[in-house]
Amino acid sequence: MKLISILIFGLLVYSSPINLPKSVIKKMNKTIHKTWDEENITINKIGIPDAQLDSIGINLQENQLFVVKNNSSKLGYVFLEQGKGRYDYFDFMVITDTSIVVKKVQVLIYRSENGGAISNKRWLRQFAGQSPETTFKYGNEIDAISGATLSGNAITDGVANVISQLNTLNEMGLLE
Repeated sequence: MKLISILIFGLLVYSSPINLPKSVIKKMNKTIHKTWDEENITINKIGIPDAQLDSIGINLQENQLFVVKNNSSKLGYVFLEQGKGRYDYFDFMVITDTSIVVKKVQVLIYRSENGGAISNKRWLRQFAGQSPETTFKYGNEIDAISGATLSGNAITDGVANVISQLNTLNEMGLLE
């Protein structure tokens, strides 16, 4: 059954505007399945009409937001996002539970020569537990990294933005 959900997710993400290679999609699937460590996980795109998104001021690209389920019960959400370091963009995903509490953040592709330390799993663990009620700033609650100031700020702000958007969508009942 894991293979079926990987294929579904792979087909959805492969056509993503973030344009991720197949190897990255495989990495994402592995991370998602390790995060919940359950059988029968399915990952489905959440489609929200543009008119509804516009009315609440959220710009959501197609194939950017997914729901993770085990059979019929919802486990959480996966949000694909981009940040910009000094010169180049990087792609990352934020995995949350159904209460919009961050379970994991993972940098999927880091394209620049500088600032790649934000991809470190130990550093990214600082985001776990962040929620809509939590405020966090790079250099305060999130440790600063020498040589990765712009990338560190970008991912910190990006995670906060993802949490805010998911919370708004959740409050509006649009995360179904």
